[in-house]
Amino acid sequence: MCNNLHGTKKKKRKSDLNPSEGDSYPEEEKYSQRTLDIDWNEEIATETIPSSIILLGGFQVINKEGKDITRQFSPTIKSLFLLILLATFKTGKGITSAGLRDILWSDKDDNSARNNRNVNLSKLRPLLQKVGEIEVTDDNRYWSVSLGKGVYCDYQAVIAISSKINAEQPFNKALFLEFIRIVSPGLLLPNTHAEWLDSYKSEYSSSLIEFLLKISIRPEVEKDYELLTQIGDVILLHDTIDEDGLRLKCYGLYKSNKKGKALQCYNKFCEDYKTLLNEEYKEEFNSLVKKGS
Repeated sequence: MCNNLHGTKKKKRKSDLNPSEGDSYPEEEKYSQRTLDIDWNEEIATETIPSSIILLGGFQVINKEGKDITRQFSPTIKSLFLLILLATFKTGKGITSAGLRDILWSDKDDNSARNNRNVNLSKLRPLLQKVGEIEVTDDNRYWSVSLGKGVYCDYQAVIAISSKINAEQPFNKALFLEFIRIVSPGLLLPNTHAEWLDSYKSEYSSSLIEFLLKISIRPEVEKDYELLTQIGDVILLHDTIDEDGLRLKCYGLYKSNKKGKALQCYNKFCEDYKTLLNEEYKEEFNSLVKKGS
């Protein structure tokens, strides 16, 4: 998914939060996206670890001692950090001072915006030092974030693991299960609401679904009913009326002799489908579970 997450065109899905044509974004977001060279270190794949930046399921920052310091990030400091971090992951370059100004201080002149930026950076850097080896740097054109090897970021891990899974043969099930564990907590920054974030959220969900669907048809996976159920679960987490997600989850449950749960999943999907699209879902349950993956 490293390449999928950052640059591949995708078909439109019902869940996409694509910005409208009138929305504007910093100039660097128009550049073709580049993949970061990230190695996945399986030794840091633990449930909860110190020195963590969590973006999936909600924003959370854990310091070196394992203490949650999320509340120490004011809304502006949080936005500044996320802008630079996500732009670094997306382009490999970061974001310009003009890009920061346009989003965070559009009502300020250049001098005032620069002062606000510098004040908030002076507050951000000590917070990041509490987490670990994290540097915010400026190369005279782009602001970027560098995460040291002792710092864990779930979003970065998703990029790295998906890239490794795509590159490796044969299929590494253990690594994919770790991937599923990391993405299962939820959407990208679901409780952080900002117009500039919509494209990141939409792209992440769309790319994740695309990646999971490709994995679901691999010979090593298509008869692994528990794994198909998990894949369907994650897809439906991102799009409650994704028909592929429904098919995979129902089929996986049905073939695992959990027919009641499969029907329950189908009925819930039909309710959501009717609520969101104001029309009945047409495919029958029996037909759906016979199709398989």
